[in-house]
Amino acid sequence: MPYIKSSFVQKLLDRVDIVDVISSRVKLKRSGSNSFTCCCPFHSEKTPSFSVHQGRQFFNCFGCHKAGNAINFIQEYDHVPFYEAIEIVAEMANMEVEYEHGKGTIQNQFQKKNYTEIMEATVRLYEQELFKHKEALEYLNNRGITRETVVKYHIGFAPDNWNFIRDSIAKNNINLQNTLKELGLVNEGQGGRIYDVFRNRLIIPIRDKRGRTVAFGGRVLDSSKPKYINTKESPIYKKGYELFNLDYVRKLGKDEYNYVLVTEGYMDVIALDQYGIHNAVASLGTATTTEQINILLKQTDHIKFCYDGDAAGRKAAWHVLENSLSEVEDDKVFSFCFLPIEHDPDSYVRTYGVDKLREEFDKASSLVDYISSELASRYNLSEISERIRLLNEAAIIASKIPDDAIATKEALKNEIARIAYTSKDEVNIIFNGKKAQSSQEKEVQDLTRNLVNAKREVTKYQWLIAQMVRNPHFYAQIPNPDELMLLLKKYSPERIEVLERILNTIKSKQDITTGSLLLVFQEEPKVINFINYLISLKEESLSNDFNIKVVDLLQNIKDLLLEALSNRNEQLMAKSRQNQQLTHEEMVEYDFLCKKIHELSA
Repeated sequence: MPYIKSSFVQKLLDRVDIVDVISSRVKLKRSGSNSFTCCCPFHSEKTPSFSVHQGRQFFNCFGCHKAGNAINFIQEYDHVPFYEAIEIVAEMANMEVEYEHGKGTIQNQFQKKNYTEIMEATVRLYEQELFKHKEALEYLNNRGITRETVVKYHIGFAPDNWNFIRDSIAKNNINLQNTLKELGLVNEGQGGRIYDVFRNRLIIPIRDKRGRTVAFGGRVLDSSKPKYINTKESPIYKKGYELFNLDYVRKLGKDEYNYVLVTEGYMDVIALDQYGIHNAVASLGTATTTEQINILLKQTDHIKFCYDGDAAGRKAAWHVLENSLSEVEDDKVFSFCFLPIEHDPDSYVRTYGVDKLREEFDKASSLVDYISSELASRYNLSEISERIRLLNEAAIIASKIPDDAIATKEALKNEIARIAYTSKDEVNIIFNGKKAQSSQEKEVQDLTRNLVNAKREVTKYQWLIAQMVRNPHFYAQIPNPDELMLLLKKYSPERIEVLERILNTIKSKQDITTGSLLLVFQEEPKVINFINYLISLKEESLSNDFNIKVVDLLQNIKDLLLEALSNRNEQLMAKSRQNQQLTHEEMVEYDFLCKKIHELSA
């Protein structure tokens, strides 16, 4: 948690309600007086196994074994680091994040705030300039962009001035000029001359998924080249991880769209939005990356890619297909739409209207159909040698699709067999051959996945950890918890550290929730992952009755102590049987153990 006070994180979890946080991302259904459920947003399933426990302020999934508090959920769902998840949850709770007061911290936070303020000031400057330039307004009018759309997307204009942004924000301030360079708003030429990157261009602010301006795109008003330029990557902008308009799409209700449409340009998105298609995003000057696809799959189960039908559009689509293969799941849909060669979504919707464009979207090819039709177009299938080449390329593609996407792989095999005029058995032989050549990295990933999914036998000690984390209020039901810990530390020291920290934390704050308790191990990935696994296991053997649960807990503690004390007692007895005289201290210990074992066995 870089620079954020640990006390603030605890304060935040005390203030926020995990149900409100998770409901902002997925739709929950009440399943009890204090619990909610839904299909897990982190793995594919048809029967809900994801539970949110309001009273204890934690979530868990019996299927994929993810668990955690409100911050952990945002971290996983939004695909952000822990500190950024804290900032997001704090924003939801209307709380100001509290940072440590180290020198580096103050500088870091000032810099971050400075970046944000500079970008927003730049947005306002460009917006003001737009209405001073008739040619820019005429350009927008000719493209059918309304005033409402201009305001919504904060469209602006960069005047034909080499020093507009530099002089407006940092004319005589070298430090600010360096910050403008970091953010990609100005460049440094020969002789150290600082000049604006954007000149005589329509300006489109690029926002991150939280709606903060992180970059800009600029488009010329005529046919000069380059038509588009974007801000370079910066401390706040990584183009392979951002999608234009994703912040608006995330605000839509899940019932407002069936898929997310991915286009090549932000002008396409803006035009589509104005015509009533609000579920579009755009990659930013590059083919859609695997990271962007992964981010979108947290938002939707269906991604539809739309490209121009020319050679460049088809090349871009194939590149995206290759980036999508590792993310394929049987219940996730990827489809590909190609418009007539002379059109992109912007020009098509303005020429033919939104209904005709939706008809084009409806004709999109499935992943399997797109792969097979594209491969069929590349080879002369009347030649045996060409069909073999097609089979080999198809096998390489199939090897990149996860093995658990069984239905997708089978559909691909059937389609490849059909277009290559061969049997499915032959296709299987070739596909399996390519599978055997898979990389070591994939083998490691598969092994890791198997280990994570493998069922582990839970010991009494692990069961006790799970119960205390799930139910911190059980601490009050443990007789003499300090004595319990002393005995376990002495007779089972190799296993006691995690349990001791849990019990000590509960002892210091006996009204603590599960969500807050998990913070103790937040910076210890191995420990927190194991605890999350334990608390996400089903409690099939436990009754919902509180008294019965307490009896089970106390019985487990008794069994755990008996096991530890009996092991030591057996060691002393074995020493005695071997005619090795026990010391006075060992005799006292032996008598104590016998007495304790008798008490516990009664």
